[in-house]
Amino acid sequence: MLRKTLVTAFAELRFRSGLAALCLGLALLSLWFMPGCDPTARRTPPTPPAAETPEPDAIPAQPPDAGDAPAAPDTETAYNPYEGITETGQPPPDDYHADPLYWIPGMPYNTRTGFTHRGEVTTSAHVLPDSEQRSARVRKRSLPEYEKLQELVKTATNEQQRKNYVQAYQEKMRQISVEEDTRGLSPLHAAKYLKAGDAA
Repeated sequence: MLRKTLVTAFAELRFRSGLAALCLGLALLSLWFMPGCDPTARRTPPTPPAAETPEPDAIPAQPPDAGDAPAAPDTETAYNPYEGITETGQPPPDDYHADPLYWIPGMPYNTRTGFTHRGEVTTSAHVLPDSEQRSARVRKRSLPEYEKLQELVKTATNEQQRKNYVQAYQEKMRQISVEEDTRGLSPLHAAKYLKAGDAA
């Protein structure tokens, strides 16, 4: 009796286990053929969104008016080394031997008699057209300054103070001389005249 019961129970268990295994196999097989669960299926990565490209500007129907094009430089004009050096762009006279930068058109000049080792004239110096009148004006303006100097020297208490008074007088005379030298000249010509005197 016990043996029959065990055989029946064992048969039931085998039957139910087989049925359970069959159901499990069918479930796995259905999962195998699903594209999302197929291990051999190649998944396509998601496509990133396309970058927004700006709309191209509308092409005008006609090109914009460029206006008058600049004239092409005249390449046939000969090079002028005095362009920008003298006011006229022309060289000074042949007997003017100083730096062309200091040339003042229409102003008289004297050629110095010095010579280089090659026999060339060393330089030229401008001469103010009213030299005599200039000297008279300088004398007239310097007389009060000289009288003032004499009074200051008499009251000086020591040698250093006296030297200071003399230096102040000399500086004042230099200022008067420069003002009279450049009288009637434009600022540019006055600067050229003074610089030419320094260079000489």
